[in-house]
Amino acid sequence: MKLARLASAALLLGALPLTAQNHPETFILSGSSIQMLTGTGTVTTLINNPGSAHGVAMDVDNKNVLFGVTATNTTVPAIGLFSLDPNTGTYTTVVTDTALSAEVTEVIVDGQGDYIVGGEGATGYGVYRVRGGSVIGTIFTTLASGVTGSVTGGLIQDIDDGDFVLQLFGGSGPHALIKVAADGGAVTSILALPNGPRYDFAQSYATGNYLVGANDSSVGILYEVTKAGGVTTATTLTNRFAFNVPTADRQSAAAPRLIHPYIGDIHYTDMSTFTVTSVAVSGSSVSPRGMTVYQSRNIQPVRTGAGTWTIRYSFPGDAGKGLLSCASLLGVRPGVTLADGRTIRFNFDGLAYVSLAGAAAPYFTGSPTFLDGSGEATGGIDVTSLPTGLDFVIHIIAVVVDGAAPLGVGAIADPVVLRITT
Repeated sequence: MKLARLASAALLLGALPLTAQNHPETFILSGSSIQMLTGTGTVTTLINNPGSAHGVAMDVDNKNVLFGVTATNTTVPAIGLFSLDPNTGTYTTVVTDTALSAEVTEVIVDGQGDYIVGGEGATGYGVYRVRGGSVIGTIFTTLASGVTGSVTGGLIQDIDDGDFVLQLFGGSGPHALIKVAADGGAVTSILALPNGPRYDFAQSYATGNYLVGANDSSVGILYEVTKAGGVTTATTLTNRFAFNVPTADRQSAAAPRLIHPYIGDIHYTDMSTFTVTSVAVSGSSVSPRGMTVYQSRNIQPVRTGAGTWTIRYSFPGDAGKGLLSCASLLGVRPGVTLADGRTIRFNFDGLAYVSLAGAAAPYFTGSPTFLDGSGEATGGIDVTSLPTGLDFVIHIIAVVVDGAAPLGVGAIADPVVLRITT
């Protein structure tokens, strides 16, 4: 009830100053080197010349950075998936495997806390589930599905149903955008793009549409693609590589935006109007093949056993503040729009109310009310007492309680999708 009351109060009050709506502007870029770039142009090289680094994502702990390698040299003498500590510049090996022996091109962390890794190995291109330092399952291969292309154009988990969406690079074309069931059981074609995709794409939580970067012989292109396969050109830029890595900032913001740096510039694209603002920065020398917003993993479920998950909450700038969290069965749209323009991307239902009130035990347990001195907290989900044969999706949301923020609503996490089967 507490979060719903905050939302209701927001609807009744007048416009207030925006606060804490976007993530702090620190970005991790991967390519010929791995660099940390701030919105003011400060550059820190974390690994120089790691070979060819592609996919990059915040690790489960929201501290280390995952990166994949597609070619090796003496800096990173292996092809595989690695976890980098940005504070020390040291990295550890997550996995090297014959399935990924030629290159690791994409990595995300899914709602189970598993690494979903795209790359090329002994049987061609595929997407694999990595847990505990091992490849534990094959989700998709181009060979088995009969789809042509390399897994180099981006990989996301769809916020609505938890399935995976891949943009394949098909050489001279066409380039298939496909949806793959989370269990690998079905592959659905969305559309084939006429122009070459870049390395990443994003999803708008406000619309559910995919925002895909591409280029032709003269311009960089941002496509907006519906789930039914409708496509429009959202905007273009004269730099052909300006949409290499379109990455969504916090989607609760009053004006959600994409961030897509390229050498010498940071571009910001409004996800509704597709107006582009470009900021010139010096010092960044990376032509990015991957990007993530540093410490942006505010919520992360981690599977601990059959039917059980730990939920990790991480808000590094909000140590000691209050935290409200809950789960819902009703999805993320339209959500609740606050008076200052921000939107809680979450629909309230009975599960949300009882989980927020701490009355959803034994299913939603240990709901935290405060962040610790590091801005972290943990909760849990346990569905082992549910009947077998169920298959459903829930969404988890969290809001920081901050007396200095409008309406007492501080940082609003993006929702996380968790598919539960019993």
